[in-house]
Amino acid sequence: MSKGGKIDVYLDCNSPWSYFAYLYLRKNRASLQAHNISITMHPIFLGGINVGSGNKPPGLSPPKPPSAH
Repeated sequence: MSKGGKIDVYLDCNSPWSYFAYLYLRKNRASLQAHNISITMHPIFLGGINVGSGNKPPGLSPPKPPSAH
């Protein structure tokens, strides 16, 4: 018997990938609950987090030198 668990999912409201993850989790929620796993979904706005923290999205960041890979 599994002990269960909890999954916190942070979904960016503007991300198509987050939407696909939401659909997948919603479709499989009953299966997860059968294993005593609860899901809590938290909507976020990653663009606002980037602006507030001063981070730039990967497309706007300068390329890393080859030695950094």
